[in-house]
Amino acid sequence: MTKRPREEVDREAFKIGKAIRKQARKDVKSASVKHKAGRFGPKLRVLDRFSVSGKAKGLRAAKADKAINRIYRAAWKGMDELFSTALTREIVKGILDGTAKTGFTDAEWERLVSLVDLASQARISTQYSGFATKGRVMQHPASRTKAVFADPYATASEHSSMDAARRSYVQKALNKAVEAGGGGTAIITAGVKASIEFTLNYFTAPITADNVFKYSRRSGPFTVSDQLQIAERERLKGLYETLGGTLRAPSVKSESAAASRKRPWGLGLKSIEPSGGFPQAPPSPRRTPQLPKFPP
Repeated sequence: MTKRPREEVDREAFKIGKAIRKQARKDVKSASVKHKAGRFGPKLRVLDRFSVSGKAKGLRAAKADKAINRIYRAAWKGMDELFSTALTREIVKGILDGTAKTGFTDAEWERLVSLVDLASQARISTQYSGFATKGRVMQHPASRTKAVFADPYATASEHSSMDAARRSYVQKALNKAVEAGGGGTAIITAGVKASIEFTLNYFTAPITADNVFKYSRRSGPFTVSDQLQIAERERLKGLYETLGGTLRAPSVKSESAAASRKRPWGLGLKSIEPSGGFPQAPPSPRRTPQLPKFPP
């Protein structure tokens, strides 16, 4: 994969933000996206923290890049942001268009807040993000002792390459939605779905899969942590379905819960090698984690 200059990629994201801003009045008429604040979920209303108030109600200007990066990551700490921090930052800057007095109605602003929160929902724990196959391993930067796939220091270059490939995949989906004339909800929804597709198909493997586990750092019987990794992937599949996506059809008519956990990763997909490209495809069918019953 040929890596485009960061400046070019950021300019493209900025234009996507401008397209969302242009559709702001039209977009408030579409169905809203609901979010729930939870103990183990992201903090909501991230856009409010990205911005500084102008003199009039509802007027906002973006904070500095480093501040936006820090705030977005802090909204749900220790997580791999599928809809990347840099992509979100540049889209927000495009929405606000770099002016100190960008005006929105209350309804427009609330919709934009909801859309940034939607992008922020697409995250998975850093220790659980990566893959291990016979030929390649990659671990998202994480605690060196907790990382399940590999030593994150040893795969930093691989992660950088895959991270750029994921952003490219997501921006292609965003651009396609912009070209289709969709409002901000349709545009961001397309991007979030794409971020989940790429992550589950190419970036983050199920640790319990037969063609993954034996090449990872893990050994011995499956643990609760292994099952939690599967559960986090399943949460992303749930978000994908909530946004109107349909998972790939099962390859067998009847699959037990145990078999679903061991089902090979990438079944029915082409190689994850960058030179082979990343064909667009929905995530795999459901896997059933075996988790203990915690007291209410």
